Amino acid sequence: MHSQPYRHGTFKDSVRCAWKGLRWAVGTQRTLRFQLAAGALALGLGFVAQLDPVRMAILCLVIALVLVMEMVNTALEALVDQLYPQFNAAAGRVKDVAAGAALVAALGAVAVGLWLFWGSWEGTWFQRAAAGGTLASLAALLYLGFPKRK
Repeated sequence: MHSQPYRHGTFKDSVRCAWKGLRWAVGTQRTLRFQLAAGALALGLGFVAQLDPVRMAILCLVIALVLVMEMVNTALEALVDQLYPQFNAAAGRVKDVAAGAALVAALGAVAVGLWLFWGSWEGTWFQRAAAGGTLASLAALLYLGFPKRK
């Protein structure tokens, strides 16, 4: 056990640990992998729909919000599970509220996405979709690109 607080020596160490945490979360959390694939698909559809730069920026922000909330949920669940390996009602509430926050972010992102894409599917949508046919492949690669960890 460490007698001093857990600290990173350099910025490079901090980035390395952050990347390690991201890989662990993606490798172990099915919901996060799904949200990454959904976010990649939404971005791809944004390019196909030719969303303007402001709408694309908003889309990126809501995707990031969902991913951040899911990772915070994952971190809280891991901490609570470590602190309370046996059933504990208060610990369960913490986990439920964190999961609820991630759900609210995801539902909000869907609502924002619908608003951003509203009116973008007119006319030549099928022509644009055919031109962007590799988007589903890209989303699948992102989903499968991170190995599952236990």
